[in-house]
Amino acid sequence: FPSHDIAGYKDVDKLKQNMARMSFIVKKEQCLDLPDQLYDTHYVQMPDAMRKIYKEVATGFYSMLDNGGEVSAEHIIVQMLRLSQIRCGFTGGKERIGGELNVTFIDHLNGTETTLPQDEEFRNVFCDIPGSEVKMDEMIEDAAELVKDGKKLIIWSRFRYDNKKLHNKLNALGIWNGIHDGSTKDKDRQEMVDAFNNDDRFKVIIGNLVS
Repeated sequence: FPSHDIAGYKDVDKLKQNMARMSFIVKKEQCLDLPDQLYDTHYVQMPDAMRKIYKEVATGFYSMLDNGGEVSAEHIIVQMLRLSQIRCGFTGGKERIGGELNVTFIDHLNGTETTLPQDEEFRNVFCDIPGSEVKMDEMIEDAAELVKDGKKLIIWSRFRYDNKKLHNKLNALGIWNGIHDGSTKDKDRQEMVDAFNNDDRFKVIIGNLVS
């Protein structure tokens, strides 16, 4: 089909009237009676392996900018995403199709970069950085104490990779929880919300802000 660009609008008032029958705008302060948000920041030191990889990636990125090279917005977003992943404790790697994990990682986990064999097939995977779960483990410890006190929690997580790790760690502690992200089916989403609201045994929802 040929593509068409929008050149203008017409009958805007009529369009607004038609939309008004099916939608409305309400501000949060008009419909929610919530207390003020309180923030409690916890600082966790990066493990040595994480700090090494983070510094390597960040230094390479800064050097590219300092050298006056042309950098696209997409490249900047990708680099910022990689740094965020590293802070969360994982990075990209290559896995040999067939099961064996290759020692060559995209972000140089082992400090070197080895040429991948050309006659074998590999796929991209995520790999945990050694000692990287210190931040997550501290958060899980705090969450377990709150659950023990009878509270229910929503844990916001940026990456689905972290969602699964959080889910497994909470399961290991016997804490009933569920993942609410882009991979969750609509039916399961509603069942999860209902359980969180109505079942005292259901304690934690692991949510993703962007999916």
